[in-house]
Amino acid sequence: MEAKQKQSDNLDVQLEGLKIELEGLGRALQRATHQLTQQMATVNKQQVALDDLRKSRMNIFEGKSVSSIESDLEKALEDINQQVEIAHRQNEELQKDWIASKQQQAILENNWKQAKTRCAQLDQKIIDWIDYYNQQNNAADQIPLDRDQVDHLLSYTEQWMEDQLEKIKLADQQVITAKSKLEQRDRDLQKHRATTGDQRSLEDLLALQLSKGSQLEQHQMAVMERQLRIENNQKNLKKQGQVQKQIEQQLQKYEGWAALNGLIGSRDGRRFREIAQQYTLDLLLGYANKHLYVLSKRYVLSRIPDSLAIQVIDQDMADELRSVYSLSGGESFLVSLALALGLASLSSRRLKVESLFIDEGFGSLDPTTLSVAMDALERLKDQGRKVGVISHVQEMTERIAVQIQVHKKPSGKSNISVESLA
Repeated sequence: MEAKQKQSDNLDVQLEGLKIELEGLGRALQRATHQLTQQMATVNKQQVALDDLRKSRMNIFEGKSVSSIESDLEKALEDINQQVEIAHRQNEELQKDWIASKQQQAILENNWKQAKTRCAQLDQKIIDWIDYYNQQNNAADQIPLDRDQVDHLLSYTEQWMEDQLEKIKLADQQVITAKSKLEQRDRDLQKHRATTGDQRSLEDLLALQLSKGSQLEQHQMAVMERQLRIENNQKNLKKQGQVQKQIEQQLQKYEGWAALNGLIGSRDGRRFREIAQQYTLDLLLGYANKHLYVLSKRYVLSRIPDSLAIQVIDQDMADELRSVYSLSGGESFLVSLALALGLASLSSRRLKVESLFIDEGFGSLDPTTLSVAMDALERLKDQGRKVGVISHVQEMTERIAVQIQVHKKPSGKSNISVESLA
């Protein structure tokens, strides 16, 4: 707050000085304006005399000198020569472009002819297949197949065909079930007739006949429905053969997607995500290694090829590759600290992380490693960062200048005090 107040006072002083300077400039501007008015009057008189001289001079070469006219002509000639040279170069480039365009046109025309021939061949194959199909299915009740129907059938998707096959299987199962029930009913009827004989009255028989007639109609309706499903099944099977060409076209598209899949991964984008994550991890390790060089010049972090795992290059051991699990507690602490600072740099390149808070993590360090870790934290402090440490390690208190100590009191209460050892 004191710094802000001092800054505000300095700004007020500067503003007062600027006001005084502006007042002085205003007075000087008034004096200069008066002098300029006097000089303008003199200039106007001289301008009148100059205009008279110019009118006399305009009678000869419109006021221009011979050397000026010659210079203008020479310059105009040079400009024309340059334009001619530029036009020649442009003409040469246009000639080259025209030749290349003619070659490209010949190639395109050849490709168009080949495509047109291939299209005609495919159309003829479709027409031949339609004729063959109509000859094989030339029954009286069979409607001949035409090109529009074939184009319509080719518009069906593979999923639609799979759905129709499922419906056909379900219809077949229902037909088999209905036939089984009908056979069982016939056996029950024969058995019933064999056991009862002709003991019923005429009225009962008439009522039974009416009931059985109704049941017979229902069974006949069920049989007709099953037959209709069977016919639809046969038609769908024929359609399935007709859309085989569409399946081949889909296979061609699949080959293109398969090639793309081989480059960037599966359809769900898993491999592409792995590539992006590996690239991001490389950026993170690049930032982390800059911080790790300040903390410990011995190690360099690198990514294991074709994976998202991290390994360590030990520069003191002839660049030996080591697993991160082979590091000691203090070394792991320094590597983790470098990764945390690298992640902060990666998240925002324009934002500098001024404060760093570390919660515990020092209790398992030996005295030597603890000293190395504290040296690293002190270097961060010297770089202008504020480092906050939460720890119960007694050895750290001698090296931390400003401490916020929490003292335990009875009844579950605590007391906080700020101490400076500087």
